[in-house]
Amino acid sequence: MSHGLTKEDENPSPPDKYFGGKLLPSPLRGEGWVRGDFQMQLTWKDAEEIGLQLYEKYPDIDPLTLRFTDLHAMITSLPDFADDPKKSNEGILETIQMAWYEEYKVN
Repeated sequence: MSHGLTKEDENPSPPDKYFGGKLLPSPLRGEGWVRGDFQMQLTWKDAEEIGLQLYEKYPDIDPLTLRFTDLHAMITSLPDFADDPKKSNEGILETIQMAWYEEYKVN
């Protein structure tokens, strides 16, 4: 059965292979996910995406009730997080906390 994919599309080797905007397992890491035509690798600069992923993973937790040490552990345990855990600071954690809180408030 064909879905308009070539054999190369079914077994992509480069991480930037186009996947039609579908959410698929990463072919490189065996975990994580691919959106559009790129594999997500989150860094401390990706506060909005990290906040969204934390909300999706922990929808019932009010992020304002968390200690920064717990928030840090939750962020670094995300499958797509690929930055150095030591590069965070209070300002970065607060920005991520507020991005998560915005999702929490709306939903």
